[in-house]
Amino acid sequence: MITHWQAKEYCVEGEPGQPYCANPCTSNASCALSYWCVPLRDEGTPWATDGLDMRWVCMPDHYFTGLNRVFYWGETSCASAVEDECPIDMRCIDYETDTKHEYFCSDTCTTNDSCIGGCCYEMISNSYCLPRDSFCN
Repeated sequence: MITHWQAKEYCVEGEPGQPYCANPCTSNASCALSYWCVPLRDEGTPWATDGLDMRWVCMPDHYFTGLNRVFYWGETSCASAVEDECPIDMRCIDYETDTKHEYFCSDTCTTNDSCIGGCCYEMISNSYCLPRDSFCN
């Protein structure tokens, strides 16, 4: 028998040291109100056998605001959104390449170690926590 969490949730850390079953997401729009699409380390989801250790999951916003995180907004601008725009302490990062255009709500940072995803990327005026795959690899 497959239980609800085995079918679609990942086990990540919520409160410090406490497991949290979180829904996967592809952007902030995939999550319920007051939840953000954030990258977190998989803490050992029993059904996940793909060997990945970082997962994009929906988490309550109070866990992450101002904690050196990056939220994946998606393909529409987080700067001009009427609802669910970036929290006050975060900046909307507009990232464009030849093949994609994405937006992230990002905290400022000083080193790679200060970001949950391990990527502190320097931009024109400051450094921001951003996804490792696109910016620090």
